[in-house]
Amino acid sequence: EGPARKRQKTRQEEEDEEFGGKTCDVCGLYYVPGGGNDEKIHKKFHTAFLKPPKFTITKNMYFVFDSTQQKAKIARISGSDLRTLLKKANNMLENIVNRDLGSSDDDQTLKPNQYLFVYIEDNCAKGCAVAEPIKFAFKRIIEDGVGYDQINCSKELTKAKCGINKIWVHKSCRRSKIATFLVDAVRSSIAYGQTIPKHQIAFTQPTSSGSSF
Repeated sequence: EGPARKRQKTRQEEEDEEFGGKTCDVCGLYYVPGGGNDEKIHKKFHTAFLKPPKFTITKNMYFVFDSTQQKAKIARISGSDLRTLLKKANNMLENIVNRDLGSSDDDQTLKPNQYLFVYIEDNCAKGCAVAEPIKFAFKRIIEDGVGYDQINCSKELTKAKCGINKIWVHKSCRRSKIATFLVDAVRSSIAYGQTIPKHQIAFTQPTSSGSSF
C-alpha cells in the first residue's frame, strides 16, 4: 500500500491557524490554546455544553405531566404567560435550543399563540417542544428509496390540529423516549378536553436526528 493521504484542511481550520487559535470539534467554540483566559472560557463553555441546562421550577409553572416514579415533570409555558415565565422560556430558546437546532434569527422567541413544553428532571431541562394550534398542513409523502432527511410534501392542504415547529432533546439524553413524552404531552394538553390523534400533528422540516425520530 502507498503512503496514507493527508486529510485536507478545511477553510475554518486554515483561518484558525492563521490567528493562532482553534475551533473545538465538540462545542464549536473558537479559542486560543494556552491563552490563559481563553482556556478558562473554553473549559467552562465546553463543560456546560455537555450537560443539560439548569431549569429551576417556580410556583407559577403549569405542569401537564408529573411522574414521581420517573422523577420528571413537563411544564407548559404559553407565549402570553407571565413575563417572568416568558423570559425564562425565551432565554432557553435563544441561548440553547435554537443554537443546537440551527434555527434562523427571525425565529428565536415564543409567539403569543405558541406553547413551550419543557421536560424537567433533576432540575435540568433535558428536552423541549414548541407547539401551536393550527387548522391545516401539507401531508408528507414517503417514497421508496428516498432518505428521511429528504422532505417531499403534497401540494394539497390536509386538516391538522397541532403544529410542532421545534423539538429538542439534549444530546446526552437522547434515546430515552423524552421526545415521545413531549409529543404525547402536546397531544393531550394543547387543545382543551381532547387528545389530538397522531395523524393530525404536523412538524416543520426536521434535522437528521428529528427525521429518524
